Amino acid sequence: MTRSHLFKMVLALVLTLAACGGDEGEVRGDKDTAGRETAADVLIPDTPRADVPEGLEATQPDWGDFDACIYSGRVTDPQGQPLEGLPVVICSEDSPFCGSDKTDAQGAWRVAGLQRTALGAKVLGALLGHSSVTIPLAACERPETDIGTILSYPLPAGQVVTAAEGGSAQAHPDLRLDLPAGLEFPNFDEAIAIQAAAVDVTALHPNLAAQITPVAAYAIAPYDTKAPAAVPIEARVPLSGGQVDVLVLDHLLGTFRLAFTAPVGADGLVTSPTGEGLPELTWVAFVPH
Repeated sequence: MTRSHLFKMVLALVLTLAACGGDEGEVRGDKDTAGRETAADVLIPDTPRADVPEGLEATQPDWGDFDACIYSGRVTDPQGQPLEGLPVVICSEDSPFCGSDKTDAQGAWRVAGLQRTALGAKVLGALLGHSSVTIPLAACERPETDIGTILSYPLPAGQVVTAAEGGSAQAHPDLRLDLPAGLEFPNFDEAIAIQAAAVDVTALHPNLAAQITPVAAYAIAPYDTKAPAAVPIEARVPLSGGQVDVLVLDHLLGTFRLAFTAPVGADGLVTSPTGEGLPELTWVAFVPH
């Protein structure tokens, strides 16, 4: 099972438990410094009962630093207005444990009970018409690690695409996607609106801004849409001539990776080479080569 498949399975379980609650022993609620329950709980395994038969030693499993990490932060729009009700999910790298919370009226969230090898913090903004994004996490610090403010951009109305048919989608005035048939829309219907918002990575979050300085970047929704083959794209960037590296944001780690390199036309037009494109629908950034 790939890490992506594991993440999707655990994420679906976390969001289900957040909505309807779980059985005792399977879910533990956490409280923030104000004493409130978090909107979603941390999955933990059942521990052995202490009332074992006489003569047998009652043992507790060694979970290492399972309870060592607490992450917190805020989610706002580009104007600094807090966004309420957005799920934030963090999973551990070496185990299937995930924690989640929903942003409150101040856009604040807090996730506790994670191992030190936590992956990126994933903000599921698309559930409320905003861009989703994954922010890379540094090793946590005691007693709590505040990762600061994450921006989530409003998404414009998009073109409806049917998974079975695919088709060309003008996701943004400067970004067109040639979607193949057989798309997989996780947690969405077969027909979905493909949307894209122009984003400023340098203002988005320090952890992302430190990675790249693109000349153009877009948040594509729905986040983490899988395609049976690379998705060809055509985009217009504020350059004339030369080449650009087209990068995509890893939806698990919150780090950018190279998708392909393409020439830039005199009019700023960038077209993916034959057989190349986006490996999945996520964020895409254009950086001078």
